[in-house]
Amino acid sequence: MGLRVKNAAKQLQRCFHHLKRMKKITDESNPTRGYFPVVTMGNAEAKRFLVDLSYLAYPPFLKLLEEAEHEFGFDQPRVLTVPCDANELHTTLLRKRVMSDMTLKKLAT
Repeated sequence: MGLRVKNAAKQLQRCFHHLKRMKKITDESNPTRGYFPVVTMGNAEAKRFLVDLSYLAYPPFLKLLEEAEHEFGFDQPRVLTVPCDANELHTTLLRKRVMSDMTLKKLAT
């Protein structure tokens, strides 16, 4: 799993740098800075997400990256496609946000 995760992270970094070269993420005020595009390709209609780079260290998201590697490979230009429904990806992203909020609350008390 470790080697695949490193390959996934390297591919996403290449994707991010490619977007910078395409001048999509050059303006400091651009709200997409620090995010990368992900498209879901599950049973329902495809949906596009902008995902924070911090999710590259979140194990459930890394599992989706492994599934994407097996399904689509990592030679995907400009956007990462994951083999799940939009609801599944949305739930995964929300879980991390909730966990982060809970951790911050514990640290504050």
